[in-house]
Amino acid sequence: MHKRLDTGESTVIFFEANPFASRLHVLQPLVAGASETCAHASVLMPRRESGPDLEDFVQNVPSGARIQWVDVSRIPRLHAKVSTRTLLRMLVALRRIAGGKPTIVLTSPDDYVPHLWWIAIALRVLTGRSSLAMVRYRVADLHPGRPGNLRAAVKRGYFKLVQGILRAHLIVLDERIPTGPRIDRIPDPWVGPFGGTNREESRTRLGWSQSAKVVALVGRQDDRKGFDVAAKALLSEPGLFNLSELSIVVVGAIDEQFKAWNESLIRQFGERYSQVTEFISDEELALVFSASNVVLLPYHTQFTSSSGVLVRAAASGTPVVASDHGLVGWRVRAYHLGRTFPYPDAVSLGKAILEVLQSEHDESEGLRYAERSTEEATSRAFAAIIDRIHR
Repeated sequence: MHKRLDTGESTVIFFEANPFASRLHVLQPLVAGASETCAHASVLMPRRESGPDLEDFVQNVPSGARIQWVDVSRIPRLHAKVSTRTLLRMLVALRRIAGGKPTIVLTSPDDYVPHLWWIAIALRVLTGRSSLAMVRYRVADLHPGRPGNLRAAVKRGYFKLVQGILRAHLIVLDERIPTGPRIDRIPDPWVGPFGGTNREESRTRLGWSQSAKVVALVGRQDDRKGFDVAAKALLSEPGLFNLSELSIVVVGAIDEQFKAWNESLIRQFGERYSQVTEFISDEELALVFSASNVVLLPYHTQFTSSSGVLVRAAASGTPVVASDHGLVGWRVRAYHLGRTFPYPDAVSLGKAILEVLQSEHDESEGLRYAERSTEEATSRAFAAIIDRIHR
């Protein structure tokens, strides 16, 4: 069933145990980066019966990369974990195709942590002298500023043990993590036509008033996105309440639990409040980003990782107001992308929104940050790391 690939000495094999949509946008540029410097790359992931996100990923894999499917059945379609049996079959399949001395990249190892210790041992036994790397996206346990967090310390020790067994190189996408002999950083990538038009042109194409002060929330408003805090701020801050030019735009669905807050905003702002629930293209979304005066990111404290909304706002030259914790808060402060506030303080959020609307925003540093984080920049950085550790 599995053909032995003519791998030679420069293959990169991606071991992706959780190939769902939330990971594919990161995996794709890594594969692109591998194909730039290597003879070819293989992606080892379970086959599913269907899935538009996976099919879209396959169609967009660069021609220099090959996908090595592992035909494993009965993987729960919407389940975040895979079974031990599935992982074992993937490891055996990996052994069958791993000719020569390939470099093997484990993506999203946090998603199969319970199995990781024996996967590390099995990989080291089955792949011999191959070079291994782990790409981790959620790395809160590695932050030097969290020594008193017992859970983080346990996780940090566990991954250090696994990394030692694998003799693996760690690759992260978080600028707060210090690099070292066996740890590197790559940019957190984004794609899309964002930043292609200025505010005036974008508003003309959308039919928006040129004088409006537009506050935008982008993406599904669930319990992690802080929609209730945003609504409370917009309804209670007198300076916003009395601002006749204020318009509020929500692009995405709003969870049922926030129905009362949504109805309050509709009653209060009337025609100045709008929600877009139907699908819009990246081109249309880019116009919304460029046309807005500020984008809100009042994320819950449970939200500690990256945000695609943040970097797209930066690429569009639009400031944000974000919660002050986690990677998002750090990037807003480090790259001067707008204002932060202490979640869930709605009063502070309302004042921060008003400050942004009443001041000029210097977009230059945000544009530089977005330029450093393009898909092409991620590919180049990843290719250089793989080329170095493969030797």
